[in-house]
Amino acid sequence: MSKLTLEMKSDRINAIISDYCTQDDLKDIEMDGQEELVDIRVFNLMETMYPDNKIIAQIKKEEPVYKLLKSKKNENRRGKSDITLFNYFGNNSIDIIIENKYDKTKGNPIDEAMEYCNNINDSGIYTCRVAIGFNLYDDYQLITKVLDEAGNWTDLKINGKIINGFLGQEIIQLIYTHAGVTDFKLKIKEEEKYTRSEFKRILDSDLPVIFRDMSDIGSNEALKISFTVAFISLKVILEKQEDIKRNIIDESGRSVVWRSCSERVDSNTINALKNVNEIKLAVNAIVGDTADSELRNKYKDIFILEDKYTFNELIDKILRTEARNNISTDRSSIMKMKVVLDKIKRQSNYHYEFDLFGEVYESLANNKTKSDLGQYFTKRHIIRPLVNMLLKPNDIEGIINKVKKVCDPFCRNRWNVNREF
Repeated sequence: MSKLTLEMKSDRINAIISDYCTQDDLKDIEMDGQEELVDIRVFNLMETMYPDNKIIAQIKKEEPVYKLLKSKKNENRRGKSDITLFNYFGNNSIDIIIENKYDKTKGNPIDEAMEYCNNINDSGIYTCRVAIGFNLYDDYQLITKVLDEAGNWTDLKINGKIINGFLGQEIIQLIYTHAGVTDFKLKIKEEEKYTRSEFKRILDSDLPVIFRDMSDIGSNEALKISFTVAFISLKVILEKQEDIKRNIIDESGRSVVWRSCSERVDSNTINALKNVNEIKLAVNAIVGDTADSELRNKYKDIFILEDKYTFNELIDKILRTEARNNISTDRSSIMKMKVVLDKIKRQSNYHYEFDLFGEVYESLANNKTKSDLGQYFTKRHIIRPLVNMLLKPNDIEGIINKVKKVCDPFCRNRWNVNREF
């Protein structure tokens, strides 16, 4: 049994542990009803949990849903599961199979659900990880099984409790994001504030080593800065979209999220930027020709670097140079940079308490670049006494609360990027 402990905010934990329905939600089904009536009730229940037309009932006879299922009686014929969750992750996969019975003499529904799942999994196209069986006559027995990392069907446990029920979106995301895990321990996370000094260590120590190997941009300070800003922006954008539950979908139909390179995910359903191609797909999903127009209009300028390259064009240029030097894509400096940026701790509400991009500029730009861009950084040890000399405590509080404004006729916009993610 594969176990995993996850730390997250308390409201997220509450959403997960309550995100399923039990047999009590169907207790008013007539005991002398037909199986088709049971299917209809289960279908209606699941549709309330997945309102985007992703629930398919056998009576609809949707061919794409059932093309991989074999008949239980004749393997040369197609089978038809009672209820399926279809295409939830946008890759035309069956993600939950539910079998219902109204008579305990007609077979075990959970065994049939697992058999159908095995039909799908044996095809090798994708993996169905959730099987649910409901028998109206067997004391309303409702059983849920999930696939562990060894390919065995086992109980799903969350915080020590076995979950038997019709699973909702929060739990299904948990299962497929952490493929093979069947026993989850969810702990309330006391969020650590990501500090400026931590970020400075990345900028001053980690990135210069990587840039020395990027001959295409290592000597171009402005390009180096804009590339770093775009890469960090990619992380912040994806985290924001995930937080507001509007995941970006790439052209292969997978939900794009930012995950550490060491974190295990189901690559069939999740694009977690595990390789260079996934990074490019993620950028295209935000600002490419087929991307959502709102996203593209909001973020397109971030991924245009010094009016010379797009972000992906520069990646391709770096990869061509590395290929000539016999460096494989999995050892690319792009992936090394991704690993470094994994160190930037995700913050709740995608909010950092300091200016990420200002720090990039301050650390990576030399004095000549700052001069060429017509920009100058006043060091903080100078700013602090000036603020204390020129402003009263009430003035500072008013500025923080956006009640008062400071007008500086010599101040220029030091970064022409929309920072509102």
